[in-house]
Formats: sequence, structure tokens, C-alpha cells
Amino acid sequence: MFRSFLLLKYNTQMKKGGATDKYLLAVNMNILKMLITFSYSLTDAVYRH
Repeated sequence: MFRSFLLLKYNTQMKKGGATDKYLLAVNMNILKMLITFSYSLTDAVYRH
């Protein structure tokens, strides 16, 4: 039930226009970059000790 609601909301957002999609994509990319750099620094710190 809740999942279908989310899918419906997502579909309407997709139809509304590219602005929000591009924004969301940019946010997701930034989060990915942050996670990657974080994991890299974490492994670096682990290997140094």
C-alpha cells in the first residue's frame, strides 16, 4: 500500500518536469561522492595504523 503510494508520487514527479529530477539526481550524486570519499579516508586511516 505505502510502496504503491510512493511509486505513484514518484511517477507524478517524473511527469511534472526535469527540474526536480535534475535536483534530486544532483543530491544523490553528492551523497554518493561523500560516501565514496568517506570510505576511502576510512580505509586509509585503517591501513595507516
